[in-house]
Amino acid sequence: MDDIRKKLRALTAGNEEYAEFNRRIIVTGQEILGVRMPELRKLAKRLAGDMSADDVNNFIKLIDKQIYEEVLLAGLIIAYAKLTDREKISLTRQYLKYVDNWGQVDTAVDSSYSSLDWWNFAKERSGSPDEFTVRYGVVLMMNFIKSDKLHEVLRVSRSVKHDGYYVKMAVAWLYATAAVRDYELTLREARKLPEWTRKKALTKMLESYRFTPAQKAEIRKLRAMW
Repeated sequence: MDDIRKKLRALTAGNEEYAEFNRRIIVTGQEILGVRMPELRKLAKRLAGDMSADDVNNFIKLIDKQIYEEVLLAGLIIAYAKLTDREKISLTRQYLKYVDNWGQVDTAVDSSYSSLDWWNFAKERSGSPDEFTVRYGVVLMMNFIKSDKLHEVLRVSRSVKHDGYYVKMAVAWLYATAAVRDYELTLREARKLPEWTRKKALTKMLESYRFTPAQKAEIRKLRAMW
């Protein structure tokens, strides 16, 4: 860990503006060093190597839970390690205990997390009392938008009860992304969202380049009506 910490500190050189930018957009009680994501990913891949589940679990125990990059590094190692989905899910439960911001959620949800075990984990996490654990569940559900579970993804994410800002933003993001896959279905289901989340989802659609001018005109009308 001493060597890893020295490496992280070395990777902050010249990144003062980047670190300050991250401190503005990532609300966290942890210290942000300012390591750029490509470098953090490279380090995680190198460390993951042939790590076993026990190795990763021990790593999580050793990290400084007050350093943003150390916590995030653990999440990335889980993603890159050659482990089974169930092993990764078990490790993710440990990881989420130390997450307190959206950056450590969104970056740690790997696109490969798409098995039935991950779907069940997403549903389970979406019922947590912790804001960022719920956000993890919602962001994880986005991996299933392109599957045959789209209708269920919309239903389950809409049923999330947590009122945290970062949870509601994740649901809005999910709906805006789902509308690219199935525009009509998503808009029908969006009517059932709470007003704040519904309007935010429509706003995100308008900000996207993936909708036609005609669709955006309809979205603007719906946002005014709803």
